[in-house]
Parts: sequence; structure tokens; C-alpha cells
Amino acid sequence: MDSELREKLAERFRHFALEECHDSSPLYAVFALTVADHDELVELAGYCRMGQPPANLLFAAVQDILMRGEEHALREFYPAFAAPARSCDEASEHFLDFCRRHYDEIKSLISVRLVQTNEVRRCVYLQAAFATVIQRMGERSLSLIELGPSAALNLCWDRYDYGFDHWGHDSSVKINTKWRGDKRPPDWKSRPNVVFRSGVDLNVVDMKNEAERRWLQALIWPEHSERRERLPAAMELVRKEDIHLEEGDGVELLPQLISATPVDSLPCIFHTHVANQMTAKQQKQLLDQVDEIGKQRDLCHIHNNMGPHLHLTYYLDGVRHDVPLAKTDGHAKSASDKN
Repeated sequence: MDSELREKLAERFRHFALEECHDSSPLYAVFALTVADHDELVELAGYCRMGQPPANLLFAAVQDILMRGEEHALREFYPAFAAPARSCDEASEHFLDFCRRHYDEIKSLISVRLVQTNEVRRCVYLQAAFATVIQRMGERSLSLIELGPSAALNLCWDRYDYGFDHWGHDSSVKINTKWRGDKRPPDWKSRPNVVFRSGVDLNVVDMKNEAERRWLQALIWPEHSERRERLPAAMELVRKEDIHLEEGDGVELLPQLISATPVDSLPCIFHTHVANQMTAKQQKQLLDQVDEIGKQRDLCHIHNNMGPHLHLTYYLDGVRHDVPLAKTDGHAKSASDKN
């Protein structure tokens, strides 16, 4: 890795520490600054796949190894492994030592693994977005098509219990968040009628595979205990659902997925944190594809990370309508109206 590329990657870790870890993960902030200050760790992070967030991958690989029972002093800084956990201010040298000891194993993991957090709490704003769809387009049977579904946890947004709103399903999965601002999404008049669930991903997660389930857990940041406790229940619920998943390019396979939906249902294309891993050209191809399909059939498109807001585009009788919905944070701890 040349010096210019190394410095750019080091700067990404500094930005991650100061911006993304702020008020969310003090331990990962320490890890990220440690990486930025050591060329050998920057070089290690450089083995992640193109388009993948290197900090998330590197730190998940470390946690994955620890979850297998690896004994190292670094365990003492994770709330999941130690009670109480040691102060993160003392973690830097232990993180550096761990990465040196497990360099090849970490390199192997981050060169093949993907960041597929599939955060269940994002379903809070999904159910709010779909309530807006029904308000705008009328009561209809819904066919769900998720781009980048990973383990398909967000494809079951209608099967969870929300403390956020007046509507919720009696479920083993409980989800809460905060809504900021005066505006609120519409209430559900009746439970949604979801008749079809499908998705396409470059790497579909096999819920029957222990290593795959552990990787999903490893992607959860150390201090996010609520997320860690909720994930197993969500994974168990999804295993019982009838969901059609395909591996491949979502833009290329979208017409095929649309044609597989019941003709009297409303196709609902959605994705939460996939577009941030797409190039500008791929994003345009997706939007053009949706526009073309929308001329022939009523449908909706709910997406994040393709603009400043969670956004709804829906097509009714061939006419396109755009509705900015809300501002959300990455882990859906809060949502606010677009103003």
C-alpha cells in the first residue's frame, strides 16, 4: 500500500472515531484511533473488500474471534464478556497486541466477510414508511422486495412489537426508539396484509449456519447491549417465515422479483443501508429501473442513504410521487420529521 492510500485510510479511521463513534461506542473510538496511529493496522484494514467499511469489518473480525472463546486481555473491555468492563481508555495497547497475534486470521476474515448489520430497530421507521404508503395508496396486499436483506430480519417488520407507535404485533421481538419533532407517521387502521416476502443480496446469510449467526452478532458494537439481546429472537422468528431469497445483483434481478409477486398485490421495494455501498452509477441504474417499472405497474420504493432523508417514491397509475419522510440515525435509535 503506497503512502498516500495509507494516509487516506488512516483518515477514514480518525473520522470514524470522531464522528461515527461519538456517543455510540467509546471502545471503538479508541480502536479506530489506534489503527490510524499504526501503519501495520492500516495495512491490515486495507485487506477488506472494495466498497466495504473497513472499521466495521476489522472490529467485527476481532469480536468474532473473541466470541469463539479466545482468551486475551482484550476481552475485559467488552461488556458482553466482562462485568464490569474495564475502562476503554486502557484498551489501545491490548487491541494492538490482539491484532498482531491474530493478524492472519483477521486478514482472512475481512477479505471475505461483508458488513451486513441488518439492524432490526430500523423496522421502526420501515413500519412508519409503510403506514404512509397505505395512507397514500389505499389498503392493499403488500409484496415486499428488499435489496440487501442479509439475514432477512427487516423483511419481517410487520411481525414485531413496537413501543414507538399505537400499532404492533404480539411478538417476542420488542423494539423501541425515539421520535423527534412534531410530526408523526400515520396510525395503522388495520394490520398490513403482507402476502409475499423476497429479497436479493450479494451474500445471503444462512440462518442455519452457526458461523453466519455469530458474524451477525459480531457486527454489533460492544456497548449496544439492547441490540445484542434482541437479535437472537429476531433470527428465530425469521427462520419460521416463508421468505424467498436470491443471491445476485439487486438492480439486475429487480424485474424478475417484481414479476414473481402476485398480480393483485402492491410491490414494495425497500432498502435501508445498502445504497451507501453502491456507486453513483449503480444508484442511478436502480432509480431508472424503478422508474421504468413504475410506468407499467403501481409500486413503491422506500430507501435510505440516497439523499438526506428516508424517502418514499410511489407510482400510482403511472404517475410518480416523491415524499421525503424522516431523518434517521444509522442504528435507528431515533427518527425525526424531515424538517
